[in-house]
Amino acid sequence: MFHFFAYFFKLKHIKRWNLWKNNRDENVMEHNGEVAAIAHMLVTIHNERYNGNLDANRASTLAIFHETGETLTGDVVTPIKYNNPELNAQFKRLEAIAEKRMCEQIPADLRNTYDPLIMDRHSFPEWPFVKAADKITAYIKCVDEVKSGNSEFLRVKNTTYNAIQALDIAAVNDFMIEFIPSFSLALDELI
Repeated sequence: MFHFFAYFFKLKHIKRWNLWKNNRDENVMEHNGEVAAIAHMLVTIHNERYNGNLDANRASTLAIFHETGETLTGDVVTPIKYNNPELNAQFKRLEAIAEKRMCEQIPADLRNTYDPLIMDRHSFPEWPFVKAADKITAYIKCVDEVKSGNSEFLRVKNTTYNAIQALDIAAVNDFMIEFIPSFSLALDELI
């Protein structure tokens, strides 16, 4: 018996932004889906507009599994995780142990497919687009919270926007121009 998916589906119970006042809670499972959709689009833009040759489906798959270790560690908020280099190194070691443990919950004959997606995801050429999509979803969360009157997200909204701009990836810049403004609109303005 292998417990990978029983653990993996617990991601829907892990709250993101857990130290922030949230007007709407977000869980890790929905976050993975959002990152997967955006990563797919980023790679598609990269391929179609900038002569890229990456795999948009692989980007989506990497995104789906990019928080797998959090099934065992929970979500640690960015200001805590990255505040201290020594603490950050410890978190990275803990995440690696959790990811390895999760991969051990997959039958051996299937691990050649899943181990790289979970433990070696950083080695794929699509990974920078997944990380960019991760930042974009954080920015969208900030936009939503600020739009609903939560001023606690104002500073992180600006910081996240600047981090996205600093990536200097053409496909990311296109996405931010073409898709992000819609998130500030009300539903009846989208119609």
